[in-house]
Amino acid sequence: MIWGQKLKNEALEDMLTIAHDLENLEQETQYEMRKINEQLEEAKYLERQIHMNFHSPSEIDRLMREAKEHEREAKRRYDEYLKDKND
Repeated sequence: MIWGQKLKNEALEDMLTIAHDLENLEQETQYEMRKINEQLEEAKYLERQIHMNFHSPSEIDRLMREAKEHEREAKRRYDEYLKDKND
């Protein structure tokens, strides 16, 4: 009877160890899935950024012309401001 009880206790200990290992594995899996999902979201964000920042050479030229035009207009207004301020 003692031998049988010892085997039963060992089997229960083994089952508890297996259950604990499975619980740890599940937690690790959930953590890894969260990390993978974060990386996927980051990849999607970067993809959107690339898409928004990609322009054809002609589009880049047009945007540069517009930027220079805005710069000239800002300088003109600033010069007018300084002139009016000094008058």
